[in-house]
Amino acid sequence: MNPLRGMVAGLAREDSDIESLLQGFMAMGTTDHGTLVEQFRTIIPSCEVQVAQFFLDANNWSLQEAIISFFDNQGSDIAAQLKVLNRPKPQMAFIMKEEKEVPLQPRGTFQRFWKFKNTGEAPWPKGSKLIHTDGETFGAHRVVEVPSLPPGQIVDFKMQFTAPDRQGDYYGTWQLQTESGGVVQMFGDPLWVMISVRGNPQSNSNQFNGGGGGGGMDMDG
Repeated sequence: MNPLRGMVAGLAREDSDIESLLQGFMAMGTTDHGTLVEQFRTIIPSCEVQVAQFFLDANNWSLQEAIISFFDNQGSDIAAQLKVLNRPKPQMAFIMKEEKEVPLQPRGTFQRFWKFKNTGEAPWPKGSKLIHTDGETFGAHRVVEVPSLPPGQIVDFKMQFTAPDRQGDYYGTWQLQTESGGVVQMFGDPLWVMISVRGNPQSNSNQFNGGGGGGGMDMDG
């Protein structure tokens, strides 16, 4: 018995139609990838091209195995994920950034300022975040919510930090992230914070203060 029987209850086509189509396509013996994609989509009319390509490629371009795999692996869920991946990716460019190494006393406090611009064609998705990705946090938040910035708009960011209590060279990085449909995407270049800790501990020893326009975000640690 064809293994497709009983797996297609939710489709518009009847089981017998799918079995007949599959047998007819397999009898043609084609190995052309474009033709196989069209055959896949004829059997599953609601399937998008990228999804058909995904399952065919994963099954060595065997039409029958690809159809079976589609149902075994909940193809509709994968289709939703691929749709997220194929949509325009959020874009970001620095208008102003300060990444030079800052000399500090142990436990000294300092600030950093950045200006970001949405250089894409769509707003940043709601729920976008600035995520700590590597190195030290310097007492700042690991995750910070960011606004859904419209295309062409600029936003100011300020973060408050505290240097480690031991001498040495330190760094930390943060990057913008969005998540939709279970798919996580990082976008824009990382934000770098680099400092050099020297001398003996003292309070409020060194501060970096940068200029920033209105409409900014104050992200205290």
